Amino acid sequence: MATGAVSFIGRLSASTDTFVTPVAMAVRPSDQTIFVWNNSDLAIDHQTTVTNGRLLTVNTCTGRATQVGPGPRGDLGALAFAPSGALFGLSDVLYSVNATTGELTQVGSPTRTFQVAGADFNGNGTLYAVTLGLGTDTLLTISTTTGQETVVGVLNVNGAPTDVGTVGSIVFAPNGTLIGSAFNSPLTNPRGDVLFDINPATAGVSNVRAVTGGMAPQGLGFARACRSP
Repeated sequence: MATGAVSFIGRLSASTDTFVTPVAMAVRPSDQTIFVWNNSDLAIDHQTTVTNGRLLTVNTCTGRATQVGPGPRGDLGALAFAPSGALFGLSDVLYSVNATTGELTQVGSPTRTFQVAGADFNGNGTLYAVTLGLGTDTLLTISTTTGQETVVGVLNVNGAPTDVGTVGSIVFAPNGTLIGSAFNSPLTNPRGDVLFDINPATAGVSNVRAVTGGMAPQGLGFARACRSP
């Protein structure tokens, strides 16, 4: 993530109609297993989108995905593992996610009217999220007990609210740096897909780098590399 260069490993499925909208990912701390949430597949006509909402695990050597439990489960915009190993999913509400069955359980009764595009926990167990906005996006913290959010601030450059593009995901690096991704960002000329750092205290954006060799990720995470037998 230091440079924004993309390396392709493999498709989630051998079928080009299956697992076509992997919108979020999270890495389980205990064993480095990659979990992905897929919102939809394609119908038999190979064009119509069929919403199903399924939790997957992904093989780091091949890129192939395995479904966790039955579906459909609904749409999500983000996944995040707490340091304790608890898995959470976010859309316009917060869910706890059963990592064995893929079942979603709503947390609290939040009143937010926006979608979450990316989320991750810092090392202290605070859940951060970025909204999917129009023109400007907001950094939040969210209570995993009540589902209620606290606004940190609008994404900004030197204090000025900034359009970063369409946010794909966020993740805390092992060194504590909060990293975000975005599509079609005006932060580069010409517009393109980017990675950038976010100040968790101010929502300030810095260290913008272009994504090369692929698209901006809709899921970000740090996992152990493939280890062949």
